[in-house]
Amino acid sequence: MPQLLTSNCFNAGMKVQGGLGNLYANYTNGRHTWSNNASLQLAVQKLADIDWQKSLDVLRVNSQYGYKTKNEKWSIAGLLTFESLTMLSDDHAEAIRAMVDKRRPDFTGY
Repeated sequence: MPQLLTSNCFNAGMKVQGGLGNLYANYTNGRHTWSNNASLQLAVQKLADIDWQKSLDVLRVNSQYGYKTKNEKWSIAGLLTFESLTMLSDDHAEAIRAMVDKRRPDFTGY
């Protein structure tokens, strides 16, 4: 179910554009149920004279399994959730590169 957002906040020089997409899959067989969903949110913003920059990028995946016991009053269920940023901004990528470079051993003197 894709959705799109466009906003121009009070003509104060702030513009936001973004989108949301969802996927669902559900399965039932006797006492077993399995539900899955995934969503991706992306948005960019432009503040005054600053170029467009990423403001939101989230990937969420949920999977739930359930089993109805012989006693109809009880069920057993488990839920797994994964949430992640999908894209690194230039600042984040540079910070990670610097951190990796600091941890890398220096073998130039050997």
